[in-house]
Amino acid sequence: MQSTNRELVNSPIVKLTHIRNSHILPQAERLSRATLEQIAYSQYHVAQAILAYKKTNSPIILLEGLTENLSLLELSRAKSDVAMFIFPEGLPDKFDQLNAHQKSYLALNGGAFTLYLLQQVSELYKTAESEEQKAILAAVDYSEPEKMFSKIYQADGKLKPEYNDLINEKREIAAIKFAKQAALETNNNDVLLVFGGAHNFGSRIEAMRDSSIVFKGNIETRLPYQSGAAMVSLALSFFANRASSHEIVINSCKIDPKTMLQFSSLLCCLTHLIYSVQARVSLTHLPQYRR
Repeated sequence: MQSTNRELVNSPIVKLTHIRNSHILPQAERLSRATLEQIAYSQYHVAQAILAYKKTNSPIILLEGLTENLSLLELSRAKSDVAMFIFPEGLPDKFDQLNAHQKSYLALNGGAFTLYLLQQVSELYKTAESEEQKAILAAVDYSEPEKMFSKIYQADGKLKPEYNDLINEKREIAAIKFAKQAALETNNNDVLLVFGGAHNFGSRIEAMRDSSIVFKGNIETRLPYQSGAAMVSLALSFFANRASSHEIVINSCKIDPKTMLQFSSLLCCLTHLIYSVQARVSLTHLPQYRR
């Protein structure tokens, strides 16, 4: 590991762009079809945003929940073959051209990791340490979303201070730390950070007063109604007007990236609460993140 005190040859300033997205909750076992469609939409556009950005830039890509750096040297041929079987011609030009299997695959595996399996992205960099991720899972019980919501959120829809520190602040600071570390190790200051849409890295970087990193902006991949403060009122309406929802069981298309844990953001949590009455969760149904 190279020293994090060494400056970049070309510039000491790390330039970070946040790809905001909706992703699956950790431990997800069941999702409503509407939720799956929304997550697939976001993850498809994550992949397209990365590909579009790479046409004129050569960024390093950091992925939320990843606890080890990945390169094509470590890529499982079998897993790559599965991805290429599902996307024989790569990603289509439009979301509506995806079939049901492709949408499920994108929702479950994420756009950035799908590109890695398709060998269209050569490296993905970590944003967290494994032990820290385990601590969050231990502190936040995702097995019953409704109970979780009342446990960690205030009446106004904001995270309680102690959970804001755990879920947002610590994870955002860690992601920024690893962005700087990856930039130093690769001598590349152009960073794409794929992270949940509820996180505000512009505000976090500003609050840190760290002159070695600047926030370039957001790339939004979520549907319009998944963004903004309206999500809070929608969530509250969900609890006031409980309606049944068709569900699908998540038991296929799982690909297990090495030591990768998918963690929720506030936005993704609210999306699940609104559109899936029984989004039951269990760690046993998530990949074990083995190579």
